[in-house]
Amino acid sequence: CDDINECLTNNGNCSQNCTNTIGSYTCSCTAGYLMSVDGKMCDDINECLTNNGNCSQNCTNTIGIYTCSCTAGYLMSVDGKMCDDINECLTNNGNCSQNCTNTIGSYTCSCTAGYLMSVDGKTCDDINECITNNGHCSQTCTNSIGSYMCSCSIGYHLSMDGKACVDANECTKNNGNCSQNCTNSIGSYMCSCTAGYQLNVDNRTCRVLPTIPPTSPALLVNDTAVGDPLYAVPLLLNISNPLNGPSLCYEVHGRANTTFNLVSDVCTSVNALYSSTVRPLYNDTMNVITKIGILAKDSSGSCQQIQVNLDGCAALVNGAPLTGSYLMNNVGVRMFGDRVRVSVPNCGNPNLVAWVVCDQQLGVNMIRFVISRGLNLRPTSHGIIGQFWNIPIQIAPYAGGAKDLYVITVNPADGNTRRFIGRQYGLTWDFSHQVCYYSGNAQGGRSGLGTPDDTVIEGTYKDYITSGLYSSNFGFTQFGGCQ
Repeated sequence: CDDINECLTNNGNCSQNCTNTIGSYTCSCTAGYLMSVDGKMCDDINECLTNNGNCSQNCTNTIGIYTCSCTAGYLMSVDGKMCDDINECLTNNGNCSQNCTNTIGSYTCSCTAGYLMSVDGKTCDDINECITNNGHCSQTCTNSIGSYMCSCSIGYHLSMDGKACVDANECTKNNGNCSQNCTNSIGSYMCSCTAGYQLNVDNRTCRVLPTIPPTSPALLVNDTAVGDPLYAVPLLLNISNPLNGPSLCYEVHGRANTTFNLVSDVCTSVNALYSSTVRPLYNDTMNVITKIGILAKDSSGSCQQIQVNLDGCAALVNGAPLTGSYLMNNVGVRMFGDRVRVSVPNCGNPNLVAWVVCDQQLGVNMIRFVISRGLNLRPTSHGIIGQFWNIPIQIAPYAGGAKDLYVITVNPADGNTRRFIGRQYGLTWDFSHQVCYYSGNAQGGRSGLGTPDDTVIEGTYKDYITSGLYSSNFGFTQFGGCQ
């Protein structure tokens, strides 16, 4: 008898492998399958059911086989079963703009101090710390990329905490560079001088005040008088060693929207309109000259009206705007940008020459009225400036006060003698190096420094009010009129 190879017929009805034997045969299954109870059919084995197929993470069964896989943030190892962590920070810093921190299976982006994570979780945006409570700086906060800095104004220094500003006592270092006295104040300091000395224009050093011999005769003369809220009239001292350009200085701040007479002579009258203006440097207001009106008698006897306005330093002659210059019957007006030169006969020769200057003093735009020569005032002339021209005076040390106080006696022709105290300074209010005798209060009145205490100007400043720029009527008018 010969053996029948059952495997040759329909694979012995085995679903997978058929193995013939002498007188029989067997069915078997490939790896991943299990023989069923009929001995012929092979059923799939789900390896994932046993110990997760030895996969460290994901096990996926398929017919006859299975696969291991890893979640995001992991990479399959070479054994095909174990998952190793991926360090995302090693590749392009994990796309983090600043700090990347790897974690098991993931990573995080973070920002350094001064930055804030944006909504994408990767980009860091600068934090402007100055927006919130000024960065806790007591004065100035300056933002920078990723940080900020506190700083202090002049006169302060930053404290150890880097935020608070404390006063810097400048006097503790080299006496604040003051040659004599240094006085500290919050955020600043001030130099001053002892009696007999005057602070120089540098506001640091002191110089000896010149002294005037007792009862020195002097004369107020017609040369370079300056009139604005602070007036300066030059003195001619009849002594063997005269001072260099001393002046009598006094203040007339006037009244807002009111016209005052500066000079009243037989043939010339000069009025000034005062207006209120803000002084940003001092956070207050003051009255300054904003218009000048000159009424002049020309060589033909006719009246000429000359006006200069602070706005644009524009000039008008007899109501008509001036574009360049004007010259007729010995009256001349010429514009020079920020100033206007005016020349009028004033019933004499040479002409009275005055400058109307539009500039800034003490941080305020104002007009300065400057008489440069030829006023030729008579003893009876008047006005806030005019009353002092060619008037004999005497200056003597004040016996009852400091060395810088002097008694000034004014002897006008009408016999109305006035005596008041002036304080000697080594420079005028505009910081020129002229010696100046400051007298009176803010309206040319009494100084209040002691006796004698007459007003500096005759009467009161209200006696010099006029009704308009070309009005020649006021308490002490001298204008003789014209056609």
